[in-house]
Amino acid sequence: MLTSWGDKTTIAIVGASFGGIFFEIPGARVEVSDQQFPHPQAIPTPMLNLLPSIFVLGLAALAALALIQSRWSAPEDTEKRAAAARVMIFSVGAQSIHFAEEAATGFHQELGAFFGLPGIPFVTFVIFNVVWIGIWVASVPGLRGGRPWAFFAAWFLAIAGMVNGVAHPLLSMATGEYFPGVGSSPLVGLVSIWLWLALRSATRPKHQAAN
Repeated sequence: MLTSWGDKTTIAIVGASFGGIFFEIPGARVEVSDQQFPHPQAIPTPMLNLLPSIFVLGLAALAALALIQSRWSAPEDTEKRAAAARVMIFSVGAQSIHFAEEAATGFHQELGAFFGLPGIPFVTFVIFNVVWIGIWVASVPGLRGGRPWAFFAAWFLAIAGMVNGVAHPLLSMATGEYFPGVGSSPLVGLVSIWLWLALRSATRPKHQAAN
């Protein structure tokens, strides 16, 4: 906005919030006014609400990657892979129940609020979970065939599920009340331990490959 002011020009700059800052250059007076721009905290930060999930799930993904790099399933372990695939079905079912509870009780909002961050958009939360459930379902036949990508998905589910089994009760204790997802988290945790054991049984350290 430009207005005449004596022999100078007043320029109202929208873009800062510092209680009003004035400085002069030859022939002009520049005004930065907080009356025309919101506080920085009002600026949307779409990535901040994902930080807790990115941190935890990122660590789970790294651990799963390390496991498929250090362990393998021998061709003769057909029955053990089939058993792991059957446990995987139960684990995906438990995770689906857990997701439904979280979606129905507002986990996507409450997790961010607990850390003082904005909530996760519901659409983002749903898409993320549905995509992973689809990957886990697709990995069931992959486990039977000994596919590394399927073992990565299964290890990731086992690790994330065990974290869920611990994290939700801790969040509930910290808030002193029901925290979304805590009802089904023990089931997820127990089935995830079962899956972990089944995956360990179906694989062996790679240094044993020659034995």
